[in-house]
Parts: sequence; structure tokens; C-alpha cells
Amino acid sequence: MTIRTRTSHLYRLAYLAPLTILLSAGAPAQQPPTAATEASDGETIEEILVTGSRVRQNPLDARDPVQILTFEDFEQSGDVSIGEFLQRLPAHGSAINRTNNASGNLGNPPDGQGVGQGALEMDLRYLSPRRTLVLVDGRRWVGNSSASGVTSAVDLNTIPANAVQSIEVLLDGASTVYGSDAIGGVINIITRTDYEGFRVSAYTGQYGKGDGASTNVDVSFGSNSDRSRSLVALSYTDQGLVSSADREISRWAIPGFESGLSSSTPQGYWDFTNELINARRNRAYLTLNDGVVNSGRSNGGLPRFDPADPAGGDFHFLAFSDRYNWQPPNYALTPNERANLLVKGEYDLSDQLTARIFALFTNRKSASQAAPEPLFMGPRAGSGYLRSIFIPADQEYNPFGINFGGPDNQAGSFFIGLRPVEFMPRQFKQNVDTWHVSGGLDGSFDVAGNDWFWDVTAGFSQSLASQQKRGGFNGRNIALAAGPAEACAAVARCVPVNLFGGQGDGSGGLTPEMLEFITYVQQDESRHQVLDASANLSGSLLDLPAGPLGVAAGIAYRDEDGYFLPDAVVVARETAVGPRHASDGGFNALEYYAEAVIPVASRFDLNAAVRGSDYDLFDTESVFKVGAKLSPVDTFTIRASYSEGFRAPNIGELFNLPFEAPSPVADPCSQATGTIAQNCATLGVPPGFVTQIDRPFVLSGGSVNLSPERSENWTAGFTFDASSLFDGSMGVESFVAEANFYDISVSDAVQSPRAADILSACARTADPFFCDSVPRASNGEIELVSGLLRNIAGIETRGLDLGIDLTTREFPIGQFSFNWTSNFMFEYTELDYGPNGEIISTSREGTELGEPGSGRGYPELKSSFLVSWQRGAWSAGITTTYIDSLLEDCAGLTASFAWNPTVLALCSDPGTYPSPLGTNTIEAKLYADLQVSFRPPGMNDSTSISLGVRNLFDEETPVCRSCRINGFDGTIYPFPGQFAYARLTYNPE
Repeated sequence: MTIRTRTSHLYRLAYLAPLTILLSAGAPAQQPPTAATEASDGETIEEILVTGSRVRQNPLDARDPVQILTFEDFEQSGDVSIGEFLQRLPAHGSAINRTNNASGNLGNPPDGQGVGQGALEMDLRYLSPRRTLVLVDGRRWVGNSSASGVTSAVDLNTIPANAVQSIEVLLDGASTVYGSDAIGGVINIITRTDYEGFRVSAYTGQYGKGDGASTNVDVSFGSNSDRSRSLVALSYTDQGLVSSADREISRWAIPGFESGLSSSTPQGYWDFTNELINARRNRAYLTLNDGVVNSGRSNGGLPRFDPADPAGGDFHFLAFSDRYNWQPPNYALTPNERANLLVKGEYDLSDQLTARIFALFTNRKSASQAAPEPLFMGPRAGSGYLRSIFIPADQEYNPFGINFGGPDNQAGSFFIGLRPVEFMPRQFKQNVDTWHVSGGLDGSFDVAGNDWFWDVTAGFSQSLASQQKRGGFNGRNIALAAGPAEACAAVARCVPVNLFGGQGDGSGGLTPEMLEFITYVQQDESRHQVLDASANLSGSLLDLPAGPLGVAAGIAYRDEDGYFLPDAVVVARETAVGPRHASDGGFNALEYYAEAVIPVASRFDLNAAVRGSDYDLFDTESVFKVGAKLSPVDTFTIRASYSEGFRAPNIGELFNLPFEAPSPVADPCSQATGTIAQNCATLGVPPGFVTQIDRPFVLSGGSVNLSPERSENWTAGFTFDASSLFDGSMGVESFVAEANFYDISVSDAVQSPRAADILSACARTADPFFCDSVPRASNGEIELVSGLLRNIAGIETRGLDLGIDLTTREFPIGQFSFNWTSNFMFEYTELDYGPNGEIISTSREGTELGEPGSGRGYPELKSSFLVSWQRGAWSAGITTTYIDSLLEDCAGLTASFAWNPTVLALCSDPGTYPSPLGTNTIEAKLYADLQVSFRPPGMNDSTSISLGVRNLFDEETPVCRSCRINGFDGTIYPFPGQFAYARLTYNPE
């Protein structure tokens, strides 16, 4: 047995630093602030607002860990999306992007937020995008709407890159300043304030295999007069798709296991019991032989079936080779087309009064594709009409001569799986419009020689999305067309459907007339809108011996409203897959805050803040923060803080109506013994009970009874600015190092309880707290498992951020800079109820979660290092990113095929079924990106040409055996292959 050694963080740090220098590593590094309030030449530095505080201060004197990224950093990354750029940060966790938008395969989460098809979100500290607050110019941005739900998470693709001046990433809780959602941190995207000039940029790139092409054109122009300033920025981006069939890692559901996994096969699968069958204990597990023609009466009869020899004639027992590989039709990289328009302007009404306006419109067209929709039928599978389907013995395409379902059911607890590949793949196309309009006034005044600043702003934002799904089936019409002939004949367009036809010559048993009746085009819609207004006041209240007492206070009102409207067929439970219900709701909040920065001594100050939030749906929430900053010498600053945070449940979590869907969980009362049998008997389960239902319905949905999540955030760190010590000696112009420790604890986290845990806890304890969620019928069968969202979970995480920024003086060969940032995860623990009602702690650090989504990894170390060089008209940068190794559980392999010895052998440390199934190590990876830029002479530096390659050395993307989609964790690893690009920019001075 292989033992995985957990290398210490210090050893890894010592190992990584020289390695990254040798390989010229990196991503845009943190720009640590100094403690100075005045420039070295005595020039006064203007105090401004810095993310994390409303008190105006020296930007080099920040009291919170703020990472500052510039537009130049973004251009050097070679990305065309702000979101893709930010997801490279070591502090980023796992969030959706173009590599894991597979709406047909990810299902619908119970929190009502949908799967966010086509969006790109940000997750700080691995606490999920719901707990990361995104601001634009310090104001809350509208949540994503992708026609699959309503969420508070922001689609970063709504913000055009060419309008961005800088991005400030606050790696600390900030609920006292900004309110709900700022538990993991804050992303503040600051738009351009250089209102003068014209700029145009064109970008093109594609993968080495000739696919996934991306193009981008940006145009911006501004004007500046004595009293007015304006900016217009337009952007168009078109990012192409890559098929799962075109990458080796994504061709099969389990990479390295070249076999299909789905029992919903093109030839059909029938599992039923009948007293006439003399095989496998009176049970059939049958599929059609390849090439069997079965077009019913129109082609000479039915396949030959002999009950005494079920696997003879035209049938055979289902084998692994018969199972369907759903991967090739999928998109491994989804297409995304966006058009953005941003307009902002300012007008000085007087020397101390300015009017502002800001407007943005973004249209996104995105798509995803999945294999043809599987049809699962029978009481052990299916949904709605397909669960209770009745196929009579005399149905003209039924070759078995028995009733499937109905009042005289002869097939027992049957299961039918069919993959109608003669119809089209499932295609999902989204069209999303995002609007934002805001306006306000800024002013200042003087009181007793102290400057005071105020602002008032009001805004409206909306995200309106529609989604069209093609390739869906209507379960009600299938049941009607498969049932008694007289019922079908009474309905227009209904023709008997052939569910036993297989593929025959490849054209399939479903004729165009059948498909016309049993398929439909699904249309879904969602909207999320925000109306808000705020007023802020900041200034110096009085002068203390150690300096001015800075204060800020403000009030804000926010009204959020949203709805999700699925297709009428889905709402009526007529769909062949899981049902969804419409949701509609909203809330409003009146919030107020106060903040103070108190200079205690010349090098020591305290800061404190408090916020109250009065929601119409919850009790009043109040949080506070206290921090301290000490600079014993000019070059060294120590800071620490404690803050409370909260997150109000969003619209999807509150108002997503309950819906039922079958779930493959075992009933512990089936064939129970001992104490569990006794407990089940008290619940009305008869002795010797054996369930006939292996996929009981689970009730999921939101709840208006949810309360806000709470958090406690501890941070401590230091900044060491040795620039003045070097003062150009040893070839060093500037050197800054920074470290920040964080400890975050989230309680009352909103989560849906797992159905398996509810059933197990009820059977083990017979406690009504659990058993009331599991009503049973008089025969003992489970009627329903209630898994509505509750405040039941918790998260605890601790870690360390490190950053180093070094710039050399200019040498004859050029000037160099080195930027290094790293995130060390010491702990990430999830808390949840166990089967006996106890709290169970699950450590996630260093692991890959894989299922149930398309991957969620928790590396103990992520590190980036940038080496850049500039000499005259030439510049270059090479960036590497290190991702630590991960451990995944082999028991979580896709479709629960871990019992297969071939599958287990793929794991690096396999176990044996049904004993503990071992683990698989995902190796550590180091990726390198290169960019070279040139400014042609004779053009006044107005034109630049950049060429680059991402994944320069074509490093392989590591396989994730348990990730359901595409065979790798696309939330933390780059898409497989080299990507080459070119950018041309014209920017006359």
C-alpha cells in the first residue's frame, strides 16, 4: 500500500522558491502598501478610499490585506475575460467557468440558484461564490441570471476588461463595510478615470489543435474639459468551443477506462421480473443485439424473445460493452459570445460638487451541449409520468408479451433505460442581458480646517436571461404513446411509440412522426434586479495628539427581486427528467454603518466599525470589526483584526419552490436487523420488509424560514518595505514582502441535508427530528425524503498568504521585476450532521471532492511567480503557477463503478470492493505562460504588439477519476493544451 507523505509547508516553500525562480514563475503579484503618509521627497500623498474601509486614507497605509491588480497585469496574462484572469489568483477556490458548464449533466442544485450556464464566477478562500462580494467602483454588482435559477453570485463576464483601471482584492471579511456576502472577501473592480484619449485593441488566439479560437475587439474613447469628463468603452468577445471528443482526457466518463457507463443505451435496456422467465433468479437484464431491426408492424414484426431463454434470439444480457459513453457529444470548453457597452461621465457643478452617471449593458450568448437525453422508466427510476408508465402487453412494439406497470403489472419492479441517439443531443443556448444605471453627487466641505467628503448614489441593475433547450422529451406524451392504443388514438398527432426498437441499421426505432409527438423545445427564463441607494460621509472629526481621528458613516437601502420561470412542460411535471418549479420573491434591507480610525500613538492606531442591517425577512443583524496597526519602524508594519460577518440567504435559497426528484439512496429499513429493525418497526415498517424502490423521491427546495449565516474572521500579518534600505544598492530599486494569516469560521451555513444521512439517522435513532422528514406508506415504502434547505452546516478554514515584490534598477540589459504570491491552506473543515445526529467534521484540505459536480479541489498550496523584463521597445514576462497534489476518494468514481476491478486499478492506491476502496493521488503541477511585447519604432509608442503562449511547455492537465464532467477539475486547472495568442493595441498619447 502506497503511503502519501504530507510534506510540510516550510519544506515546500524552500523547495518551491528556487524552482520557480529557475523556471521564471508567476501571476500578477500583490502590491503591498507601505506605512508612509508622505512621499520620500516630502510630497503629500492624497488620501483616497481603499477597499475595506470608508475612511479616506493614504493608499500606502492600508489596514487590511488588499491585493492590487492593474490593467497592465491583466493584459500580460493573455486572458480576454476579467473573470478568467482573477481565477488565476492563489486565493481563488473553485467556481464555474467555461470548462464546467454542462447544464444537462450537473442537474439542478436544491438551493434554487441554478447551474449558472455560461457564467464565470469568483470564489475567495474556497467558501463558494455566494460568500464572495463583487463590487464595481465600490458598489454591489447584480447577481448572475442564467435562466436556471436566481443567485447572488456575480458573472464577471458582465464587466468589460477595457473599462477596468485596477482591481482590488480584499482577502478579509468586510460585512461591517459592505454588508451581506463579504465573508470570504471582496473583489472591487475600479473602472477607468483617465477620461482622455482613444484606444483600440484586437486579440486572437486558439489552441494548438486548431480549436477553441477566441477573438476580441476593444474600443474606448474619452473626453476631458474644464468641468466635464466622459468615457465610452465598447468590447466584443467571441470564445469558441472544444468538443469533449477532441481531448483524450475527456473522451470517456472515467479517463483511462474506455467503456461506457450508462445503462440508458441506444439499443435499450430492460430489467424486469416475471414468473415465466427462468434466468438469473427470475430476473431479466436484457438488451437488443446489434443490428436487430425492430420497426414494429411496418417492418415485419418484433424481435424474437423466448422467456425460457431470455438471452437467446435477438437479446443478450447487458454487458459493460453495451453501456453508453455519454462524453463525445459534450462540450469540454463551452462557447461564449459577449458584447459590452460602458458609459460614464462626470460634471463639476461647482468646485466642491460633482454629478456622476454610470451605465452599462452586456449581452451574453453562450451554449452547452450534452449527450442525447436518457429515458429512464419504471417505478425504480424515472420522474413523473415515466415512473408510473403503463406499457400494455398488446402495445404494438412490446416484444415481451407482458404488462409493464398498470393494474395488472407483470414486470414487477421494472427498469427501462433507453438512449434515443436517433434524436439530437441536448443543446442549451443562453441569452443574457445585464443592465446597470446609476447616478449621484459627490461633494466636500471644510469644518474647522478639516476636510469632509460626502456622496449620495442611486442605481438600478438587472440581469434578464432566457434559455432554450433542444433535445428534450415530454414524459407525459411518451406515457400516452406507449400506453393503450385507444388512448393515443384520441389525441391529435399521437402515434404509438417504439420504446423497444434499438438502433437496427443505425437509424433507430423512433420515427420522425414519433419524435414530433414526444419531444419539445424547452424555454426557461429568469430575472434578477436590484434597486439601491446610499449616502456616505467621511472626514476628520478632530485632531488627536497622534493625528486626526478619521470617521465615516453611512446609510444604504437595497431592494432585490427575482424570479425563475421554467417551461410549462417542466412545471407541469411532464418532462422526462427531473421537475422544476417557478420561484418568485424578493427582500429589502435598510443598513447603516459607522467606522473610525483612531491614532493612539505616532506609529500605532486602532480602527473599529459597526453595521446594522434591518431586513424585512429576518431579524436585525449587527456585526462589528476591530483592528490594530503598528509600525515600530518606517519599513515594518504589523496589523491584526477581528471581524464578524454574515450572509443573508439569497432569492433562490429563500423562494425556490420544493420539487421532487428520484435519488439513488438505499432504504436502511429494507432487510434490516437488530436495533435498526426495531426502530423501523416503530415507524410502521412491517417485519421482513424488502423495498421495491431503489430511487425514492427526495423533496428539495428553498425555505423562507432560513436565517442568515454568521462568520468570525481573524487576520494577522505584516508588511516589510525594504526599498529605502536598498536605495538602489545591490541593483535593487524596491523590495516589499507581505504575509497575512487568516482564520475564518462560518456557522449556520445554508445547506440541503443529504437524503442518505436523513434515512440513516432516522433508522438509527427513530428520532422524530429526522423521521418526520421520511413519511412512509402503510406497506413500509418511503413516500418522500424531505431535504429542504436548512441552517445546519459550518465551515472552518485557516491559512496563510505570502507575497514578495522586487524590482531592480535599470541595467544595460534592461530592468527586471519579480512578483511572487502564494496561498497555504492549513485547514478546511466542513461540519454537518451525521447519521446519529452528531456533528461530523470532514477535512477537505489536500483533497479533490470530484462528484457530485465537475470537480472541487482544495490544494494545500497554490503559488504564482512572475518574472518580467523591459528594455526600450521590448518587454517580456514568464509566469508559472504551482498547484499542490490532491487526494481523491476512489469510492467516489463516476456512476459508482468502483466495484469494477479495472476501474479500481486506475487509482494510485486502490482498495478492494466492498472494503475501503482506496485513494488516487492527483500529482502536483507547474504551468508556465510566456508573453513578449514590442513597440515598433517611429510610432511614438502608440502601437504595441504582444505574442504569447499559455501552458508553454504543454504540461498535461491531471486526471480526476471522480470528476463527472470531462475527466479533470476545470475549476482549478487550465484547459488541456497550448494556447497561442496575439494582441495588437493602438493607443496614441
